[in-house]
Amino acid sequence: MSSPLNSKYLPPFSAKVMFYVKHPPCPQPRPKARRLPMGVQIYTPNSAKVKAWKDAVRSSCPVLKEVPSGPVRVSSAFVIKRPQAMCGKAYAPEYLVHLAKPDIDNLLKGALDALKGVLWNDDSQVLLGVAEKYYSPVVFGGKSGRKRLPGSPGAFFLVEY
Repeated sequence: MSSPLNSKYLPPFSAKVMFYVKHPPCPQPRPKARRLPMGVQIYTPNSAKVKAWKDAVRSSCPVLKEVPSGPVRVSSAFVIKRPQAMCGKAYAPEYLVHLAKPDIDNLLKGALDALKGVLWNDDSQVLLGVAEKYYSPVVFGGKSGRKRLPGSPGAFFLVEY
């Protein structure tokens, strides 16, 4: 029995869009439920941070002449601001793997929702999604130019369709 993980089952992708979002990534909150006299209401909490993140993703994305209707492959790398305590010489100045919250699925969900109607009609078109998260690299600044500071947060996206 062959596995669907084999690349021969993937359709050929003919076009690519790559862009960078210069805004701190924000995870999509989980849906909540509340009781009402008429039953139960399911809702996603509103957040100004999430709205700003989605607006930044939408505005950073290049505008396509036509929104693809077929399968889409999304690769993303989220860059979380490095804590000042991790800027010392004991830590490498490059990107470091981020293993703490926020969860990668919540970061990706917000970005996919933001690109609905921009790069695809519905996020159900996403056939394959690859997501990574890192701490930002160290940048040197201050008066002397030798002070180790956290780099800028953001996100890189590669969309193939």
